Amino acid sequence: MDVDAIISIYGSTSTKVSFTGSTETGRKVMMAATMSNLKPVSLELGGKSPVLIFDDADVDKTVDLALFGILHNKISFLSFQGEICVAFSRVYVQEGIYDEFEKKVVEKAKTWVVGDPFDPKIQQGSQTSKAQFEKILSYIELGKKEGATLLTGKKNLETRATTLSLQFSLMLKCIFNSSRNMKTDLLY
Repeated sequence: MDVDAIISIYGSTSTKVSFTGSTETGRKVMMAATMSNLKPVSLELGGKSPVLIFDDADVDKTVDLALFGILHNKISFLSFQGEICVAFSRVYVQEGIYDEFEKKVVEKAKTWVVGDPFDPKIQQGSQTSKAQFEKILSYIELGKKEGATLLTGKKNLETRATTLSLQFSLMLKCIFNSSRNMKTDLLY
């Protein structure tokens, strides 16, 4: 069911529409709510939450925290795909510890297991759809064209059921603030 249909079905009985998700879908929700009796709308759309790491930080701890904030988002026994609105999407590391941080975060990221979010042994859930998987791959390529360096990039498209996995922990280095990867959320 599309956004227009949902708003038209439920819009007549609700007093407000609230949506959390991608900017693209948020626009559709806003338009549909506008056409349905001008319901008040609250939108929490994807952001580009940064984490700042300074020279006096404990590098080992910050590596763990940065990866957790970007990919893990473990709540209870579920691991998600970085699709939590407050998940980190950018990491800024002060120059004095940058090389050490990069080396350690890449080593650790390469050990992460991607898969079924109900399996307590994994650290990152699979992507929710093939379309989302392909969207992420396109942004990796876009980043490389804009001058970024791919630090890790193990990708795995599994054939069983609808499991789509992608691992690209701290994938791009030296993205400029003008890069679309720095500005665009990748929520589906």
